[in-house]
Amino acid sequence: MSLRVLALEPYYGGSHRAFLDGYRRHSRHRVWLLTMPARKWKWRMRGAAVSMAPQVRRLAGEFDVLLASDFLDLACLAGLTADVLDGIARVVYFHENQITYPLPPEADRDYQFGFTNITTCLAADRVLFNSDHHRREFLDGAAGLLAKMPDHVPAYAPDALRRRSEVVPVGEGKVNITEVELDQVAPVVGKQLMDIALPEGSLVGYLLRDEEPVVCRGSTELRAGDRLILITVPEDHGPALRTLTGETL
Repeated sequence: MSLRVLALEPYYGGSHRAFLDGYRRHSRHRVWLLTMPARKWKWRMRGAAVSMAPQVRRLAGEFDVLLASDFLDLACLAGLTADVLDGIARVVYFHENQITYPLPPEADRDYQFGFTNITTCLAADRVLFNSDHHRREFLDGAAGLLAKMPDHVPAYAPDALRRRSEVVPVGEGKVNITEVELDQVAPVVGKQLMDIALPEGSLVGYLLRDEEPVVCRGSTELRAGDRLILITVPEDHGPALRTLTGETL
C-alpha cells in the first residue's frame, strides 16, 4: 500500500536533508517535502510550526501521514491545525535532541528546547530515533528533566514516551550521522582535521561554511560557525562529539 507522506523539515540541511532526500528517493510511498533553510535553529524550533501551519492547512486532504523532524514543535502545529490533522498519523524522526546534545563547558542549556522535544513526542503517534543509544539517552534525559519540575510532575509522561518510541537507524544501525555546529570556544576551531584525534570509528564527511558545502581534507582548517557532518559507529558517537565540542562529563 502506497501512502501520501507530507514531510516537514524546518532545518533542511546536513544530515536532516540527506535523510529526507534519501527517503523520498527510495520510499515506496509518495513523499512531498515542506522545508525551510537550515539556519537559526533556535528560531526554527520556536517559530516553524506557526509559519508552516497555513501551508499544512492548504494541503488538507492531500496526505495520510505527517512526518516531522525534531526541530518542529509538533504540539504547537497540532494545536494550530487540529481539524486538518484529525485522523492523520503523526511521526517524528529524531536526528538529535536538545536534552542531551553536547554543549561547550561554559554554556548553559536552555531546557525550553528540551521540553519542546518532549511535547513533540507526546503529540506524535510514533517517535523514531536513529540509534538505540540515542533513544535510551533521550528517554533517560527526558525523565530527568521532567523530574526537575517543582510540582505537578506528569508521572505518565516517561512511560508514554517509551511506548511510542522505536529505532529506525540510518545504515541499518551501523552508523550515526549527526550535524555538529562549532562555536567560538570549540577546542577544534583553528585546527586542521589531520591534527584532531577523533575516535577510530568516526570521520567528518563534509562541512557547511556560510551555507556552502566544503569537501573535508586533512588540511581543512575548522572555523567557528562551521557545521560538520559527523559520521560515526554508535559506540564512538559520544566521544567524537566531546572531541569536537569540548563537552566534559
